[in-house]
Amino acid sequence: MSITQKRSKKLPPFFSQVRELEKTDLTFLTIPENPFFLGQLRSGSTSINEPLTLDGKEVLSHNVLIPASTGKGKSNLMSCLLWDITNHNYAGMLVLDPHDEYYGRNGLGLKNHPRKDKVRYYTPANPPPGARTLKFNITKLKPEHFQGALSLSEPQRMCLYSYHKKFKEMWIYKILAEERITGVSFHEDTIAVVKRKLISLLSLDLEPQSNPQEPSKLTCTGIFGEIAGENTINEICQDLESGRTVIIDTSYFGGSLEIMIGTIIATEIFDRYKYYKKSGILETKPTISIVLEEAPRVLGKA
Repeated sequence: MSITQKRSKKLPPFFSQVRELEKTDLTFLTIPENPFFLGQLRSGSTSINEPLTLDGKEVLSHNVLIPASTGKGKSNLMSCLLWDITNHNYAGMLVLDPHDEYYGRNGLGLKNHPRKDKVRYYTPANPPPGARTLKFNITKLKPEHFQGALSLSEPQRMCLYSYHKKFKEMWIYKILAEERITGVSFHEDTIAVVKRKLISLLSLDLEPQSNPQEPSKLTCTGIFGEIAGENTINEICQDLESGRTVIIDTSYFGGSLEIMIGTIIATEIFDRYKYYKKSGILETKPTISIVLEEAPRVLGKA
């Protein structure tokens, strides 16, 4: 038995006529309470004057990856997203900027935003008017701030925590002075290696005094110091909690130091938000998001 196949000569009656998309077809698109602007809708090569938005608090509570090869517009897209987010109060954005491009020190940037009062800019060198000098006081550092920035063995990691528990804000000084903790034993090489790694990462130095009986003098040549920067961590966290965009110029640093700066802020914000959750006021706080440019460069495989 043979079956004859026939091609349809016309569309079935339940199909409607095919036509181009029109704006009136898009009435189902709505703008959420916390709009995260993605761009204008396109139909083929035609741009339709219809904004596409998602719920910003929902989007920024997830990890977002923007992958593309060099020159394909990743930074330009991020600039547009930051510009739009700065219009709203639902998110605080911490931007680690290895190319010093988002603030617009030498051109158009977030410093030109209509709500530029919501933009904070920290740089370690020659801050322009309205910007702040990036400086952290070493007494405000904690062992967890070095997570990911220092490669430490388990004994070395325990050394950090033991000194912090014993000496509190003076713990880094005590490690550099190789002061021993009564009742706690570390291998001599452990303290020496930790001391060397701290000096290298934090750009510290120990200068011997003319009097051999006096302890060596600590000198600070980078963004970590003894005097300035006592309120930097708290100020950045408060700005983020207020829904501001905080840009940190990391163009002078390597990946380890950039990761440490991000970890310092992320650790403190996380501790605050855990408290807010416990207190039942977490929903009143903005979402905090961290922008990492060239993420593989600083994150690595792990």
